Amino acid sequence: VFGRMLSDEELYDRLVSAVTSLDTLTASVAAGEGTVGRLVRSDSLYRALASSTATVDSLLGSLQDGESSIGRLLTDDGLYEEVLLYEEVLKTLVDLNTLLEDLRENPGKYVPPIRIF
Repeated sequence: VFGRMLSDEELYDRLVSAVTSLDTLTASVAAGEGTVGRLVRSDSLYRALASSTATVDSLLGSLQDGESSIGRLLTDDGLYEEVLLYEEVLKTLVDLNTLLEDLRENPGKYVPPIRIF
């Protein structure tokens, strides 16, 4: 690679450009510029991020363990089936309510014609 770099000026220029860009990026991080630079230079930002990460880990752990309602929903098939049943009952009640409203507004629609002869 180094022998090819010595004979290929374009490859050499690209490598120098990449090293220069990496050097500029490293210098800006070390100076505390940008989000990564502030994270590297600031203890308070690091502690806040570490605390947030610990909170997320705890939350995900409780979800996996089924300790919360959402966690039980994710891990307990019976509870999931109960939620589906609840949704079906709720849909049926909405449909019945719609039917009753239509019955009140259009009662003749639901009464069959009466013929004596």
